[in-house]
Amino acid sequence: MPDMREKVKEYIEELEEQITYYEKWLTKYQSADVKEEYIVRKGYLTALVDIKNDLQSRLDEVI
Repeated sequence: MPDMREKVKEYIEELEEQITYYEKWLTKYQSADVKEEYIVRKGYLTALVDIKNDLQSRLDEVI
């Protein structure tokens, strides 16, 4: 049975990759004419960061 802490660490790494993607996208298109999509992607980024931080804090408490 896989260690759950390792699974959480892997998931946090995946979240970090997605966060980096959205940060790059937002930087690239912040002045473009994609306002609605920009707002949606910024919301995704905020949610991903919140989830990552929550998981990281819970993992830190366990360790």
